[in-house]
Amino acid sequence: MARALQIKLQREGFSATTVFNGAAALEMVSKESYDLIMCDLIMPKMDGFHVLEGLRAQGSTTPIMIMTNLSQEEDRQKALDMGACDFLVKSDTPIAEIIARVRKLLD
Repeated sequence: MARALQIKLQREGFSATTVFNGAAALEMVSKESYDLIMCDLIMPKMDGFHVLEGLRAQGSTTPIMIMTNLSQEEDRQKALDMGACDFLVKSDTPIAEIIARVRKLLD
């Protein structure tokens, strides 16, 4: 899904970088700036909640969209309370809608 979304974002004119674990995400954000971070909750090395916590501890104010297959309300509320600006369930959300939500967040 990450690669397919990266390709679709690039075709829509966005610059997109993909990493496949939470620790790498934190490292990338500490070195470069981004307009939007799209983060899963289930990842190797560090889950999305720890990434959110780490980003905010670094002082990052970059908007964070959580994309996960965890659909429990507690997970959604926790992510939003931790500073995520959007939360979507990947299996319920077509790529076209994800792109539309990215556009809306970046406008």
